[in-house]
Parts: sequence; C-alpha cells; structure tokens
Amino acid sequence: MTPPAIIIGLAIIGIAIHMLFFNRLRRDCGQEWVRLGSPNPLLPNDARTGWEITKYVLTGCFERVPDKKVVSLGRLLRYYMWFYLITFMTLVFVFFYSLFT
Repeated sequence: MTPPAIIIGLAIIGIAIHMLFFNRLRRDCGQEWVRLGSPNPLLPNDARTGWEITKYVLTGCFERVPDKKVVSLGRLLRYYMWFYLITFMTLVFVFFYSLFT
C-alpha cells in the first residue's frame, strides 16, 4: 500500500469516527456540544471552533461527560487522532529522508 493510500484510508476512518462522536455528543450531551461552538461534523468549522474541538479531544475533556458511550467514542477518537498524527509525521519524515539519501 502506498503512503497516500494509507493517509486517505486513515482520513476516511477518522471522518467516520468524528461524525459518530459529534452526533452522539449533540444528541446526548447538548450543553457540551453548544459549549464547543456547535461543531459541524461534515463541513469545515471556523478556526476557533476547530481548535477547541482538537483541544477537547486530544486533552480528554470529554471524560467529564456523564454519557459512557460518548466517553468511549471520545477515547477511540483521541487514540485515533494520536495514531493519525504519529503516522502522518512518520510518513512526512520518511518522504524528506528519501529526498536526501
């Protein structure tokens, strides 16, 4: 599998997890969803909302939500985001390393 195919595949998986998480958050924890700026899982959000969402997921702020399904989806999304970032950075490193060797 080529690196672009890996990145595209991971992006599709990530979009699906994001959609599930934010739809569940909106449905079951409406106040938290509004506090985040009512993020849209499909369309791009403004820079402030995007940054709030990223911080919310990567720092695990969703852990304080009472709904256990939202928390478990949030954990999956957090693990996925860290995995995606590490994979992306590794592929970028390999690309630049291959240019100079």
